[in-house]
Amino acid sequence: MSLRIRINQSKLTPQEKMIVGLLENSSMTSKKIVDTLMSEPYDLTFHEVFNATRGLKKKGLIVLDDFAGNISIFEIDTYFTFAPDWVFKL
Repeated sequence: MSLRIRINQSKLTPQEKMIVGLLENSSMTSKKIVDTLMSEPYDLTFHEVFNATRGLKKKGLIVLDDFAGNISIFEIDTYFTFAPDWVFKL
């Protein structure tokens, strides 16, 4: 069964499916995920994105992968990536 079919047939919330779809191709920083999902065409609220990422983390489908920093503006962000065996959890 293809990855897209597994995602679509899973019991994930629509917001969780959007995040999984974004992470399907590459890891993203949490800031990038929030910025992307709160803009067109998604237009999710911050709370929808927060609850979806928290839900995926609790389900073990995403993990914090690494840190990204920008010393010049004192910014630290984290990368989200799939858990190695996440596909089998759908």
